Amino acid sequence: MKKNILAIIIGLFIIGGALFVANLDSNGQASIASFETTTSEEEITEEEMIELVDCLKEKGVVIYGSEWCPACSSLVEEFGGYEIIDPIYVECTKEEERCSEEMIETAVPEIQIDGRLCRSNRYPEELAREVGCEF
Repeated sequence: MKKNILAIIIGLFIIGGALFVANLDSNGQASIASFETTTSEEEITEEEMIELVDCLKEKGVVIYGSEWCPACSSLVEEFGGYEIIDPIYVECTKEEERCSEEMIETAVPEIQIDGRLCRSNRYPEELAREVGCEF
C-alpha cells in the first residue's frame, strides 16, 4: 500500500515537472498560463481605456491594491498601467489608513462599486458591463 502511494506521488511530481517544462518560454523562463476573458480580438487604445476609467469612476468603482500583490499588478496591467487606472485605484501601501477604513475585506485586490464589494468582475470589460459603461 505504501509503495502504491509513493508511486502515485512520484508520478504526480513527474507529470508536474513535465507541465512546468512545457510552460517555459523561449528564454527558458517559466510562464504562467492566463485565461483570456476579452470578448473581442480588437486592441484597446489608451484613449478608450482612459474613457472607461473615467466612466468607472463616475459609477463609483474603486479598486484597492498593493504593489507587492501579483493579482493587483495583473489587474493594473489589464487597465494599461498605473497612470491610466490611477483615478479609481488606491495603493494600500501608500494609503494604509484609507484602505483600513474603506475596505470591506482585508485582501487585495478589492473592487468596490458604490461601496459594495464586487467579487466576480476583475477585468475592464466585465466591470464596464456590470456598471453600464460603454466599452
